[in-house]
Amino acid sequence: MKMIPAHVYRFPSRAERHVFSLLDHSTLDGYTLHSLNIASHAWKPWTEIDFVCLTSFGLLALEVKGGKISRHEGRWFTNEKPLKESPFDQVRTAIYELTNCIKARGVSFGWAVVMPDSAELPATSEHPREMQAIHSDCATPETFAKWLSTLEEYWITKLHSHRLIDSRAQSDLVKRLRPNFDAAVPLGRQAELLDQQIMQFTEEQFARLDDIEENEQILCRGGAGTGKTFLAVEVAKRESALGRSVLVVARSRPLVDWIADRLDILGATVHAVDQLTSTPMAEDQFDVLVVDEGQDLLSLRFIECFDTLLKGGIANGRWRWFMDDQHQAGFHDDTDPAVIELLLEHGVTLQRLRVNCRNTRQIV
Repeated sequence: MKMIPAHVYRFPSRAERHVFSLLDHSTLDGYTLHSLNIASHAWKPWTEIDFVCLTSFGLLALEVKGGKISRHEGRWFTNEKPLKESPFDQVRTAIYELTNCIKARGVSFGWAVVMPDSAELPATSEHPREMQAIHSDCATPETFAKWLSTLEEYWITKLHSHRLIDSRAQSDLVKRLRPNFDAAVPLGRQAELLDQQIMQFTEEQFARLDDIEENEQILCRGGAGTGKTFLAVEVAKRESALGRSVLVVARSRPLVDWIADRLDILGATVHAVDQLTSTPMAEDQFDVLVVDEGQDLLSLRFIECFDTLLKGGIANGRWRWFMDDQHQAGFHDDTDPAVIELLLEHGVTLQRLRVNCRNTRQIV
């Protein structure tokens, strides 16, 4: 299934992380939205659904409860801590509020509770077996997919009418639930904040992110304003979230400082290239190399430096090289255009950004 978001940097629980992995590796067709918030609720100021699966069936809301599950005299507990309400009631009311909020008329929906650490609860009218994913159901992506299919069949038998949702309708519904955007509004007219501009990922950039993740070596080209630096930062975040050590390099000190402010996360190291060449570092220590403004680093001495720091080197390592091939940023005296040909020798995947998302007419 396609996960939205594709990566989560921090999970509230180990159980949610496990379920995310099960869905991420599932071969079922459709989408899964993690941690979908709902602003309207009959008696809560805010509510959230851990996972919303969108398939040809419709919408399936999943509430995840890890650890020991128990109920005593009508009160529910996880790891002996009391819950405010039944997890089945929690997810049921949330999916009703969601469908009302988006006015999803004609879209079938159901709900269930996923308990990766628990044995089967007694099957009752309140929590029948079909609405429970227990430890054995969560053993592998295959067993979890089988349980999801059983859950869909269960809800189909409960519905008065049911119609399948085709892929186009699924895509449209995803855009209504969680559209792609990444925007920041200017904070004011003060001189020190004039460099704040509206920043928005285009559909093109999100498509490039998917392509970048699937290839070991990427050379991403684009003119000024096409969002290369923002892509480089996002790529570094995602690689770090997967547990990889990431080295992010640029030549301009102000740019390095800007990137470092946005990459204050474990696993990502940001350096100006002159720091690397002047200060010895342990060799072969980074899993991923991310280069920004790569047109400034087209020099054999930089390539040799990267070759020692990147596991597998430039030839066999995992790297992402973002550069302006329209020369809008200018070149340094030590630039050697032949370095591009050297990079291309290693089966590099080429990507091009064409949409200018910074210098648009509206922003100007």
